[in-house]
Amino acid sequence: MAVKRKPTTQLQRAKGLDFRCPNDDAWYSVRLLKADEGVLRVMYLFFLEEEDDWYFSDQFESSHQIVELHKRFRRPAEQLQDSQCDQVTVGMVVLACHTFSNGQLLFYDAVVDSISRSKHRSNNASEEQVCTCNFHVTWRHGPEVRKRTTVRAEDICLIQHSPVDDLSLKDFIVSARKSLEERMGSLASQGNITSLNPAVSSHGASPHPPNVPEFVDVNSSGGSQDHEEVGQSYEASKPQNKSGGKAPTESAPKGSTNVHRECFFFWVDNLDEDIEPPEVVKFLQRELSVSSQVVLFPNLFLDNTRSGVIYVEAKEHANRVLKLLNSDKLVVSLKGRPWVTNRKCCGILHCPMPWQEMNLDTENLDDVTEIRVLRPGSEGYEDARKMHAIFKAHCDRIEELQQSLKSQICDMAANGSRSRSRSSK
Repeated sequence: MAVKRKPTTQLQRAKGLDFRCPNDDAWYSVRLLKADEGVLRVMYLFFLEEEDDWYFSDQFESSHQIVELHKRFRRPAEQLQDSQCDQVTVGMVVLACHTFSNGQLLFYDAVVDSISRSKHRSNNASEEQVCTCNFHVTWRHGPEVRKRTTVRAEDICLIQHSPVDDLSLKDFIVSARKSLEERMGSLASQGNITSLNPAVSSHGASPHPPNVPEFVDVNSSGGSQDHEEVGQSYEASKPQNKSGGKAPTESAPKGSTNVHRECFFFWVDNLDEDIEPPEVVKFLQRELSVSSQVVLFPNLFLDNTRSGVIYVEAKEHANRVLKLLNSDKLVVSLKGRPWVTNRKCCGILHCPMPWQEMNLDTENLDDVTEIRVLRPGSEGYEDARKMHAIFKAHCDRIEELQQSLKSQICDMAANGSRSRSRSSK
């Protein structure tokens, strides 16, 4: 399939916005259209209308999904000119072109690891200097994620970090947030606030039943969870036709991928409300040499705290995280708040590890001061241990109330059924 980028030798950039497609994680040039109230149409430039994506404001199950969609848009990157090669520096994130074996070209973000500078040669026809430098990069997403490759100046575009200013996108995000708030309010009034996001339990602790063993295979255990249910992913939809069914055309695949088809996850509670995913990712990299992705949620039943999910791909990395979280050590925030988790809060998902953009300064991992590990006998350990016990007791109490409520509801349903049976006789 042709790349969704106008095929020119200089990788010319089209006006509009850049969009990272959820189907293949590649960046494409798009235009946005407010097709209807609460409906956003993402039109891929230089491609047929049948390949457009449609998003609906009522399809999101968490605020994180809305934020994640918003972050997939950015201002168009600009083609690196030969005379600008000195603007590319080590540690910089660029948009680079990946050429597949079938000749397909797709664009992904990459981190510049090193640069092999060389003297520019002259273009006799135009007397311009032609860059011959080699840029050694690591892909940040896509089928070659975390793998290294070498690209040339003509393969690189410079990312523009100024805010996206698109009225259609702005109106849609506002509409999506309003729809989510209304549905959350309705469910809360009915005492069913967990229905929107199955991964978040009523107390923000484990989304899994208490008898789940460590590294449970979610699919084989009869569950239906996948990465969409933890607030990370979403799907673009096709518009409904007048008969109420799907429109007759289906989206063509936007690039082939060969990513890992499973990942490991850990649910963690009692995080500070101001903690951000990059801080957790850098902490795990520093302490355990583990590559991870992190998704955070507000704790629905405890103010000033957040819950989160840590994803890793390698079993070895998962074992390192599990060992840390279940040891006598305590992971605490700068304010002394301890992370709370247990072996019931981890498992295997049969889907690629969710991926979101993060600005990580991996050169300065020691600068991560927001999170630290306390060992028995160290200063602050006893206070953190007591706080950990209090929070665990709080979660256990809510779990007991939940079980009691379920039992009462079942008893009421059974009594109602018997009463109807007697009256029918």
